[in-house]
Amino acid sequence: MSSIRFALSERVGAHHFALYRAWINGIDLSEAGLRYIDERDPRKVRSAVEGLRIRFIQAAHRANLPRYARLLSARLKTSAQDPRGELQQSETSPGKESLDLQAFAEEIDPEGFYSESELIKLYEERVRPTADGDTLARQRRRARWIAQQKEALFWIERFLVSRPLPEDPLPAWFEGSAVQRLQRSGVTTLADLKAFIERHGKTWYAHIDGVGSTTAERIVQWLQEHAGELGELSDTAIAGRLQVSRAGLPSVAQRIVGQRDAQTKLTQGSGAHAPLGRDETYAPAPASCLIRASDDLQAMQAWIEARAGSPHTARVYRREAERFLLFLAQEKSIDLHSLKVQDINDYKTFLALLGRVDAKGWPFRLPQEQYCAPRNIPRADPRWRPFEGPLSAKSAQYALVVVGAFLGFLTDVRYLAANPIAGVNIKLAGQDMRNPVKGLSRGQFDLVREHVMQLPDDHAGARARFLLELAYSSAARLSELAQTSFADLSLVRREDEAGHYVMLALHGKGGKIRNVYLGEAVLRAWREYAQHRGLNTVMTALKGQALPMLATLDDGAPIGAAMIYRIVKEIFEGASRLAAQRGLYDDAAEIAACSPHDLRHCRARHLGQGKVALAVLQRMLGHASPATTSIYVTNSDLEMAQALANAE
Repeated sequence: MSSIRFALSERVGAHHFALYRAWINGIDLSEAGLRYIDERDPRKVRSAVEGLRIRFIQAAHRANLPRYARLLSARLKTSAQDPRGELQQSETSPGKESLDLQAFAEEIDPEGFYSESELIKLYEERVRPTADGDTLARQRRRARWIAQQKEALFWIERFLVSRPLPEDPLPAWFEGSAVQRLQRSGVTTLADLKAFIERHGKTWYAHIDGVGSTTAERIVQWLQEHAGELGELSDTAIAGRLQVSRAGLPSVAQRIVGQRDAQTKLTQGSGAHAPLGRDETYAPAPASCLIRASDDLQAMQAWIEARAGSPHTARVYRREAERFLLFLAQEKSIDLHSLKVQDINDYKTFLALLGRVDAKGWPFRLPQEQYCAPRNIPRADPRWRPFEGPLSAKSAQYALVVVGAFLGFLTDVRYLAANPIAGVNIKLAGQDMRNPVKGLSRGQFDLVREHVMQLPDDHAGARARFLLELAYSSAARLSELAQTSFADLSLVRREDEAGHYVMLALHGKGGKIRNVYLGEAVLRAWREYAQHRGLNTVMTALKGQALPMLATLDDGAPIGAAMIYRIVKEIFEGASRLAAQRGLYDDAAEIAACSPHDLRHCRARHLGQGKVALAVLQRMLGHASPATTSIYVTNSDLEMAQALANAE
């Protein structure tokens, strides 16, 4: 059976720096090698470490960092009795004899308050009764050497580390016979590999002679670890089509009911299930159906694969479709082929009442508690439920919109003869149809900017300031912000004067890419943030480099959407406190309620008030329809109130 290893020859990644740091800190070579480069033989790991050291020294020279080249070249001397001298020390783990000092530092100074010299002095005072002068001197030399090595690695990593790109060839990241076998099957790049796995599902390796399940599992794990650069694998690719389309929903439905119920068409006990609506009383899918689906679950999966342009959209589509199918199974005991207009109206009522009425006012079979549970409970957990609680009017209407899209697709491909939702008014009763103004006012946004400027002048503060300006200027969605990279920068030449406009390509819904303009405020904020990251302060100088714009504070890895959300929410909460301190309590409440998406609304609102053309605004926001964009440029209640107040 073929094997695969992570390549060292072509690219140096973050895992190689982790290996080198492990060696410096005295971690066993076999353990470190197995963990970071999948190599157990200590001799081969030692050779890899020495190869890395040479490459790091070369990189320091190329980056014009001679001091770090010298630090990396320096080797510790061992005792005079050691005939192999420096070489022996370099081949063993240099940090082992200094572990006591490191443990001492972690024990008394976890926050890094003391300087190196102060720490050594405190350490000497503790160990003086049991350690001679030579031992202390050796401890001091090695502690200093380790600190210098880590400092050098910190800066070299910013210059040398590479992150995988979809167009990278397989040998840039993998070695072993499996690479040749993949290449012979036409899989030559990382993008090819990901597409091949998506196309064939969990057992994709069965289509490649000589590639086994263990190798395939390691490849998939590596792709998942680099989802930020290469994109997430779908549930189908990870769990397999059968598990996603058939095992997921019935097991969820069984957990909701908790007991056998003949009306649900689900069988209990053995874990098997009868497909919803597939007994003799229900009509089969038409012979002219354009998708391969023998039941509603497979039809749902076909819709998600055909229409969801991103992993996030796929998750949303699956959530809403599963909720709808669960409702039909639990409350109506029907499948999609028996669906009528009245059933959709009942689901509309179900969404409007869930979590908002007492038991007496609940008209459905299962109690409300059987449908709701706190978020973040795994789907495999018996406590999992499809809802977290009552839906807002906007969320309930969105759920019906997604269901309509689901049923519309099934009608288009002839799985259904007609779309019942066409006969339903999906607007919920009592819904506020006025034209609300979305996003913060200019005055409120000025408060947010004022607060973020008051944050400390450290790495985290600089990142927060840059994130705010980037999110506002680009009007990017949360998922788009998480993917921003300097590789997506471009320049557009000015017509009226010398110079260029800075543009950023955003990877939006459905794989669509659009260019947005980055204002001067973004470039200013970057100059401060870049200093903390050790990068060029001229943003355009990094154009074309595969570096994340938003990175972690420690290793420079890209931060995800969850981290971005948390940072922005903290900014809004701080700005809300600032507004409250000034007696602006209404503004404080509105700012506190904002999410990162409101920065997008905020930018669109301000541009619309600035009379930016509808077509320009639509293109910037990436809206498919101008009707979606028109809310930012049409006359709002605010404009009406301003006009009438000025007329008095």
